[in-house]
Amino acid sequence: MRCFLHVVNDTVFFRDGEGEDFADLQAAAQEAAQVARDLMANELRKGEPLPVRWRILLTTADDTVLLSLPFTHLIPSA
Repeated sequence: MRCFLHVVNDTVFFRDGEGEDFADLQAAAQEAAQVARDLMANELRKGEPLPVRWRILLTTADDTVLLSLPFTHLIPSA
């Protein structure tokens, strides 16, 4: 299945123009979570705060949202 991983926040929509083929929705969701973790790590490396208002929208080619993954769901709690 072909899915697109868009990164969004309150004011910006970074559209994934290429998409990627995944075996199933679970594999796509795992990739979305990894992309979010990588983006958070990049922000921290730059000395920026965690992008807690960001989320990944996992969509089909026609922009049907299959999953909305807030970055806050991936931050471990103490």
